[in-house]
Amino acid sequence: MEDAATPVSAQKQAASPRRAPSQQRSRERVERMLAAASALIAE
Repeated sequence: MEDAATPVSAQKQAASPRRAPSQQRSRERVERMLAAASALIAE
C-alpha cells in the first residue's frame, strides 16, 4: 500500500506523460498554461 503514503499531486504527475517540473515556480507556470489551454478547448 505505497499509494496511501504518496500525495495525490505526485500520483497525478506520475500518470502524466510529461516530465513534472521540479521547481514550484515552474509547476505553477505549467498549471497556468494547462488551465489556459483547457479554457480554450472548452470554448
